[in-house]
Amino acid sequence: MHAHAHACYRHFRKRLLNRLMHSISAAPLLSQLNDPEVELQKYAIVKLLDLVDLCWAEVASFLPKIEELNENLEWDKASRQRAALLAAKVLFHLGDTDEALLYALSAGDMFVIDDDSEFSRVLRARCLDKYVEWRLAEDDSNESSVLPMVTGEATPQALETVINRIIWSCISAGEYNEALGIALESMRLDALSAVLEAATTNGQMTTLLEYAITCCQELLTKRKHRESILRHLVEWQRQLPVAQVDATMLCRCLVLLRDAQSIAHVLETQMKQHNELLAYQIAFDLWDHDERVLVAQVRAAITPAAEATTNSLHPDERQIASDWSTLNLILSGCAPSELYLDFLRRRSCFDKRLLKSLLHRVIAPLSLAQSAILFAYGIGFAGTADDTFLRDNVEWLARTSNWTKFSATASLGVVHMRNAEQALALLAPYISSHQGSSTGSAYSEGGALYALGLIAASGIEASRIAEYRRYLLEILRNTGTNEVIQHGACLGLGLCALGDGERDDGSRSPSENDVFQELRNVLYMDSALSGEAAALGMGMLLLGSGDESAIEQMLEYSRETQHQKITRGLAVGLALIVYGLEDEAEPLIRQMLSSEDAAIRYGAMFATGLAYCGSGNNDATKRLLHAAVSDVNDDVRRTAVMNLGFVFARDYEQLPQVVGLLAESYNPHVRYGAAMALGIGCACSGNNEAAEIVQKLANDTVDFVRQGALIAQAMLYQHHNKERSDAATDLRKRFDNIAKDKHEETLTKFGAVLALGVIDAGGRNAEIALHSRLTRSLRPAAVAGMALFLQYWYWYPMVPFLTLAMRPAACILVNRDMQLIRVQLDVDGGAERLGQFGYAPMFEDEDNKQERKREKTVLSVTAKADRLRRTHQALREKSESESTSALEKKLRTDPDTHLALEQMDVDSSRADDGAASSGTMATREIENDEKVDVKTSAANASSAALTIAPLLDNPARVLSAHERWISLSKSAASAWRAVRRGAGIVLVERNSVDDALNADAPDSIVERMPPLAPPLALANGIRHHETTGTNEHRAYEDEDQEPEPPEPFEYTGNVSSIGGAPGTDASRKNEHDGDADRKPPGPDQDDDTAAA
Repeated sequence: MHAHAHACYRHFRKRLLNRLMHSISAAPLLSQLNDPEVELQKYAIVKLLDLVDLCWAEVASFLPKIEELNENLEWDKASRQRAALLAAKVLFHLGDTDEALLYALSAGDMFVIDDDSEFSRVLRARCLDKYVEWRLAEDDSNESSVLPMVTGEATPQALETVINRIIWSCISAGEYNEALGIALESMRLDALSAVLEAATTNGQMTTLLEYAITCCQELLTKRKHRESILRHLVEWQRQLPVAQVDATMLCRCLVLLRDAQSIAHVLETQMKQHNELLAYQIAFDLWDHDERVLVAQVRAAITPAAEATTNSLHPDERQIASDWSTLNLILSGCAPSELYLDFLRRRSCFDKRLLKSLLHRVIAPLSLAQSAILFAYGIGFAGTADDTFLRDNVEWLARTSNWTKFSATASLGVVHMRNAEQALALLAPYISSHQGSSTGSAYSEGGALYALGLIAASGIEASRIAEYRRYLLEILRNTGTNEVIQHGACLGLGLCALGDGERDDGSRSPSENDVFQELRNVLYMDSALSGEAAALGMGMLLLGSGDESAIEQMLEYSRETQHQKITRGLAVGLALIVYGLEDEAEPLIRQMLSSEDAAIRYGAMFATGLAYCGSGNNDATKRLLHAAVSDVNDDVRRTAVMNLGFVFARDYEQLPQVVGLLAESYNPHVRYGAAMALGIGCACSGNNEAAEIVQKLANDTVDFVRQGALIAQAMLYQHHNKERSDAATDLRKRFDNIAKDKHEETLTKFGAVLALGVIDAGGRNAEIALHSRLTRSLRPAAVAGMALFLQYWYWYPMVPFLTLAMRPAACILVNRDMQLIRVQLDVDGGAERLGQFGYAPMFEDEDNKQERKREKTVLSVTAKADRLRRTHQALREKSESESTSALEKKLRTDPDTHLALEQMDVDSSRADDGAASSGTMATREIENDEKVDVKTSAANASSAALTIAPLLDNPARVLSAHERWISLSKSAASAWRAVRRGAGIVLVERNSVDDALNADAPDSIVERMPPLAPPLALANGIRHHETTGTNEHRAYEDEDQEPEPPEPFEYTGNVSSIGGAPGTDASRKNEHDGDADRKPPGPDQDDDTAAA
């Protein structure tokens, strides 16, 4: 009863107040503003502040009077501030925000910034925008500047006063992230220190440092601002007591600053303090950062300290020497590459049935279909070292020729990424210059050299890379003028030297590098085919170096050469050289943009995208958008749109809004560029807005637009299952249907087949990632690989570069001895999130479904053989319990049983020769049917297992989107402690001394995968060991080698011939006519494409 009465009272009071508000008028108070009595005027101002939100329309007519009172110097300061605040509120309601901010700043402390009203929130945000604008302008010009629309007392100092109040208000409320964001955006280093000190007091320093590093990468668009903040974070941490320093966060800052000496010092300190596990973890994270030059510099810096420590040790202190050796193994790349290779081999589950069903079902020119399937195979099995698909289909592989053969050999390098131990042994049979090898195919040899570079660029031991680099350099010097071999050697050499063109000291320029000089020599031969590869190799070598001498030489030659392929290769190479340089790349970009040659402007678009990659820079975005709608060349317009994906690589949520209208352009090249931009920037995200745009483009009327959209869909939904994205459920089936549709265009089929490999890349365990896990910094090799992959528009053999942009989606837990620990992971969030960790289910081909549904006609001879087989099986089971003599007696007395045994044991080779009886043929038919049923049931079982929530056993597949959800299971957490959270390679240690005694117990260690078997060469369409019976790696002559000329004979008359005699011009023409995979997927044909 009492509650009901109280509710009625509140309702009555609310209605009464509403009526009073509607009946209130500000007219009496406004009339007092004109009263000559000052006290009445001040009284009116105070009362009007309470009513202005309701009666602002009436007060607006007296705005000039209020402004006059604010400027009345005879009034005291507090009264003038009240008048200014009243004017600010009136102007705010009138929509003049900037003028309202001017008066609000004049109000001083009367302006309540932490109020929850709309007035305070809007003006607070506007004040922050103005202050940031002034700070950045001041930093750029190195002198104070007065903001537009800010005059009178609203000086920058007034803005700074308000910002200080906002920052301290956030600190007092414990809102450290908000205060830190304001400090970073306005470049207030003093405020940054104050926020960090307050967070340290409350035990939140590590979390705030991690947030600061992330914001630094994603919010600040200029490199000098990022570096300034990072240096301040480093200096601030160095001032802390040793016990409070977070070595992991300190090294993350140093990695972004590329300070190798300081990183080495941190590692040495941790090793001397016996924090070996933390040092190992920092080394693994440094390797995952994917800057090979930086890792080499760190390794070189710690080598003297490691040697000095090891040499001074007592013989009993061998463990310390072992710890330094382990650290060296990590920094050399040996330990990371072995662990990732083990993971990809162990978890590989790519559906081979997809590829096998495509072998004879893709209706397209033979070379194009073969190339597409080989690329899909290479990407789908990238890094798994599983080449059984090629060995099981050697007859199909034997039909490859020319550049398809080049791609087939290169795919071995993609599949065997990180398999450094067997790289040379695997590829030696295809390289004529290798000891004991001989081959008649330049295409196989060129592809093998290319494959060697792909293996080297995948992240293997540094000593192996140096070995391959010397090997390729020697081959390039001695190869003569064979363009195909030069092409593969230049690409392989560029990959081996990727990003190595750093300045060693002040006296040597990167352009004086021996690799650069050798590539330049090939370029100056002015061969279209090898010259393009040499130009790209030069760009890969000098990735991000900005070397002025090399830029000048490459620009000069691009103007002299008559080959468009070389010009375009040099343009893309120049773009690689200015990667990540931002403002420092502007002189080159402007020079390229002013060129009349469309190929140079094409490179300018890539230079803009790579120089500002991940920055979200407004100027770069405007330049690309302007070129996308105004340039007269379609190639330039297409590339301009594509490079928007690089600029927004870190902020993919904005990208669909930027390219949304471009996706509806009348120009198909612009639409294609929009699809690829979304694939680059939104890879693996499944962004809904991007998915809607790409889905519309996948139904476009132009074939190459559909091609790009299908590839972009595969990149967008990579490894997505039904629980994560409903749209990804039938995507694989759609790709397969398009690839096999005989009415579909050839280019679209190529995109569909390639998409089947991309969506399940790396055995369904590798994902496209342009940035590192922890620092969110860009991975140079990944960005370069993605940019070079996009050149497949002109040259299909560039497709394997996509694998450089991929990394294993792994969480690998190891102990101090680099052993895999037998533990499980838990997923935060329950079953709903757990379902997203599962593999997408495999689908069954329609042919297999129809085969199962079709009724089989049973012949009498088949029924008899089936009966005999069952009799034989029953006797075998009975023989396990009976004596051998009893079985022999049964066989002697039962002739049917004896006949069944003979039929079941007949040799398959005799059956192939036609020597088997009709009963034997029936038996073999039954066995084949059983094999089909067994394969079908096994496929169904594996599909069912993969759709269930995956086994989160170590090592586990963890995608980037799921890293924040994983942790050690409760049982594992009681025994082990992880050095850090997240995915990648993570060190764990025992929680207690007692448990440490059992750390190496057999039940706590996961055995590594067995070593790979010695590689066997593929040649003549058969397996090497089946022909020779040995495991020797002797090369065969290639199948496309021309036979010996016939014996001399006397010509007796005219003989008609279709193809011409071997070795004649007609036969060579026929051979090159099959080279369809060299045609670009776009409608424009390069003037040098026909050159081979």
